[in-house]
Amino acid sequence: MRSIPIGVLPTEGHVIRGSQIQSLITHCSPDASISAQLIAITTHYFYYRKHNNDFSYNAYSKYMKNLKMYQYVDWCQKKFVRHYNKYGTIPCDAEITFGAVINILFTETTLKGMLTTSIDLSGDVDSIAALTLGIGSLIDNVKNNLSTNLHNGLENGKYGYNYIKDLDDKMLKLYPRLNTTS
Repeated sequence: MRSIPIGVLPTEGHVIRGSQIQSLITHCSPDASISAQLIAITTHYFYYRKHNNDFSYNAYSKYMKNLKMYQYVDWCQKKFVRHYNKYGTIPCDAEITFGAVINILFTETTLKGMLTTSIDLSGDVDSIAALTLGIGSLIDNVKNNLSTNLHNGLENGKYGYNYIKDLDDKMLKLYPRLNTTS
């Protein structure tokens, strides 16, 4: 689910198609494909502020229902809850991962809380943490209270901090985010 950057594409159609192609390259399974699409569309929702300043799960659900994707969101969330309640850990499973991400995005209000909750799930949580923080950083009412040590400690080799920052700058120049909420 390396589809967060795809969420900045200008339309939902571009986002869905782009994430389908991406998932075929990286995972090539139906579960991974739908989960990649859900991550990318969720990113798009927050990046382009489709929520109209309503940060509730209900507003998000309505948006996903309009895209005919809510049944997948609901399925992934239920699968996450069932598995976690039974086993108390997270397996390497795209649908469970997405379910966990959505639960965290709509229950935590800070990036530190999102990171801590992701890690506390135990198991295969690195993807959950990365996805939750990537999307969470786009949510206007989520406070960034992460330690500066997380940023300052990043390596800066050939594909390190400066490389990633340059990619980010180029992407945001191609697909600028609105400065105001609508």
